[in-house]
Amino acid sequence: MIEKWNLNMEERKIWITLGGSVLFSFFLAIVVILFDTRIFMGVEYLPTWTLTSVDLAREILSLLAGSLFSVATFTFATMLTIVTLYTSNFSPRAIENFLLNRTSMRTLGIFLGGFIYCLSSLFFMRSSEDEFLVISATVALIYAFSSVFMFTRFVYTSSQYVQLEKLIHSLYEEAQDIYDNYIVRFEDFPSIKHLPEMSYMYTYDIEATKSAYVEHIDFDALKKLADEHEANIIIDIRVGYFVTAGEPVMEIKTNKKLEEKMEEITRKVNKSFSYESEKSAMYDPDYARTKLTEVALRAVSPGINDPNTAIHVLRYKSLLEKRLAGLPGKYVIIHNDEEEESENNQETKKKPSKKQLKWKGKGIRLDNKNNNKKFKTEIITSDNEDEADQEDEKIRVFSEDLDEGETDTTETISEENNETASDDKEESKEADPDTDEKKKSGKKDKEYVKSVFYRYNDFAEDLHSGYWQLVFYMQKDISGVHALFEALKTISYAAHKDNLGFIHEYNEYLYNMTSKNFNETFDQNIIKRDYEKVKTIIEKNKAR
Repeated sequence: MIEKWNLNMEERKIWITLGGSVLFSFFLAIVVILFDTRIFMGVEYLPTWTLTSVDLAREILSLLAGSLFSVATFTFATMLTIVTLYTSNFSPRAIENFLLNRTSMRTLGIFLGGFIYCLSSLFFMRSSEDEFLVISATVALIYAFSSVFMFTRFVYTSSQYVQLEKLIHSLYEEAQDIYDNYIVRFEDFPSIKHLPEMSYMYTYDIEATKSAYVEHIDFDALKKLADEHEANIIIDIRVGYFVTAGEPVMEIKTNKKLEEKMEEITRKVNKSFSYESEKSAMYDPDYARTKLTEVALRAVSPGINDPNTAIHVLRYKSLLEKRLAGLPGKYVIIHNDEEEESENNQETKKKPSKKQLKWKGKGIRLDNKNNNKKFKTEIITSDNEDEADQEDEKIRVFSEDLDEGETDTTETISEENNETASDDKEESKEADPDTDEKKKSGKKDKEYVKSVFYRYNDFAEDLHSGYWQLVFYMQKDISGVHALFEALKTISYAAHKDNLGFIHEYNEYLYNMTSKNFNETFDQNIIKRDYEKVKTIIEKNKAR
């Protein structure tokens, strides 16, 4: 629910900021007028220099109203100019980073709010008595000084946003925060490289009910659904995908017949999705990375032809893909932790042996078959440490009453029993060598019950889709090709073993796509050297 609310509020940030500033200024004007008309007492205790006559207050408010509205118009025109610059030179997707910037919205909101304050004060000031001194003009002057400070900050921030290097770094920091939240979200769940084989009687496809972008998935709701129907759920889509109405988005595998409940299940599944008409980078790391990619593509376009900017973007972009390369597996398994803990607790509870009783405190071992006539041994199961100490004391006292011959006999029998038990264990291991493997496979089967499988890290797809346009436009520029291999090297250094094979395949693909475009030996040597360097890094990581 919180995630859906955040997505809805992201689109309304501009209106909330502007509307909040206007409402604050309007209520401020009402409160000040209540003090000026002496409905609220306290003005007479203020210093005299903070009070003005009604005529002077009207002149100041009239002057400030016109000035604030003019500056608000200039601020709005400046924002439109920057938006045009972003669209033509940078990326249309990066416009929201400027428009949703707090400084831009607050500056525009403060100037519009100041204009509303001055108008409201002038409207209510006509009913004020001439002999009263008012504080409306003083409050307006303080408001004007704050507006000047915000305008200066707006100019500085706007100058930062139109600098390409600052914009790239800003986009990278935004994407890095999104990647951090994404990794933290799934790091506590187990991951697997391939989907396991599932033997269920029934498989049901769940279809989408809307045509839109899926910008968030409520995994808790899906986990409850899997527990309710004792099923495994495989999500076929990822956050950021565009789905159409009637498209299968999920599979439910179970041993129960769910034909009569499919309508309700489809409704619950689609309710767990956040459908949006536009893409958002809040929970979609791929879209955050796409913004950087589009800046690089616009830089290498024939109209701009700025390969150095694209190379600069590739360095930051590789740092993001490096995070994905270090994640293990492809699918994450979301299951009920409470049920798993209860199953593990049941497995750890073992019954005591019927043949033998081991006393931990003193290392004495007694067999029930060879009962001693001088004392009687009782098996007491207790978790209390005091009771355990008392039992140890009993054994110690009883053992002192034994004569030396009987003690030696007991120790001999214990040693023989130890040897016999160890021999039996070795024979049982040799007779059944597959016992451990069966236990592991049985444990895995239990883990895959009532689980939700989500493709959280499709590294092969993300790597190829993140660079295919850049490879197409930069494959004939030797500096661009070198930058692509450098990015691949950065990714390879931190890659998990599960992803090294994908990097090797992409290294071959990149070499085949670029080496054929250069006839000069020097260029070919550069490409060959970068290609071999990536191969060396992959081999070293495999050997770890």
